Order: sequence, then C-alpha cells, then structure tokens
Amino acid sequence: MTPADRLLACEAVCVLGVVALAVGRIPFRYIALLLRAPMAEQPCSGWPPGFVDQLRRAVKRATRWLPWETTCLSRAVTVKLMLNRRGIPSTLYLGIANQDSTIVAHAWVRAANVVVVGEHGPSLYATVASFP
Repeated sequence: MTPADRLLACEAVCVLGVVALAVGRIPFRYIALLLRAPMAEQPCSGWPPGFVDQLRRAVKRATRWLPWETTCLSRAVTVKLMLNRRGIPSTLYLGIANQDSTIVAHAWVRAANVVVVGEHGPSLYATVASFP
C-alpha cells in the first residue's frame, strides 16, 4: 500500500466513523442538509485517473478497520463527503426495492456515470431521492 493509499484509507476511517455515528443518532433530514439540494442531478465531470478505484479500496479498508458494521448509507455519505472535499461532482442516491415481500433500502454514489460505492443500486433499486 502506497503512502497516498494509506492516507486516503485513514481519511476514510475518520469520516466513516463520524458519519456512522451521525447516521445512527441524528435524523436524516439534518444529514441531508450536508448533502445539498435533494432530487437534483450533479453534472458529470472527470477526476484524477485511478482515483475512484483508490477511493473504493480506501473505503473497503476503512470498513474492515472499524469495530462495528457499517451501512450502505454511512459508506455512501462518506464517499460523497470525500468527493465534495476534493471538488469532484457526484450524486448520492437513495433507493428501495421489494425483495421477498419486504421493502429494502439502499444508498449509492455516482460520479461521472460511474458508481463509486453501492454497485448494485442503479440496477436493483428504484431511486426515491438524490443529493448532488
């Protein structure tokens, strides 16, 4: 692991830890204020080459390092905040699906038509909200 990968993974651990605690204790309407206007699309643009893969790996590492289970929502908010910090436009989506007569929710993030986290979201879930 390169020093840049280590630094990104450490950032992901910190952000993911704070977000996971917030998601568990703060009503989502307040968390949504950090994510900007709901139900709007963020225009697509590029990012540094290989950064999305690097970010995916960092978040996966971070989830292994934390002593608790992380949700797709906390991972998606973490990625969204990390992309925002770097000025990379992205959109966080919330979706639902009916699986075996049970409503299941999922969150994912897309940047420039690439799903950064929550890979199965666009194909399996109906979008109910989006945050650019």
